Amino acid sequence: MIPGIKIPMGDHEYEVPPLTLGQLRRLQARTADLSSGDAGKVMMAICEIVQAAMSRNYPNITVENVEELIDLGNREKVIAAVLGSSGLKLGEAMAVTSVGGPSMDLSPPPADTHIQ
Repeated sequence: MIPGIKIPMGDHEYEVPPLTLGQLRRLQARTADLSSGDAGKVMMAICEIVQAAMSRNYPNITVENVEELIDLGNREKVIAAVLGSSGLKLGEAMAVTSVGGPSMDLSPPPADTHIQ
């Protein structure tokens, strides 16, 4: 079992691990949908993102299963757990996955480099 955040959903407690970088890359469009304002897109994005994370510990879980586990009472906790355990917040997830988003290179410039 990959360590994650334990979340009660339905009548079970699930250990939801962070997304891998590969999953985050593949889900770029879906993370952008989280702020689309389109309720249908937001709900589907949440289910697909959560399913991807949960599939690391529960390989047979489907998007349809996740749709039945997430409800209005736990959806915010679930998405915060997935993004938070992945080291992101909702706004950061969209920035990292947007075209022209922040660079993944966190190295400082050489000491003699002039920064404007």
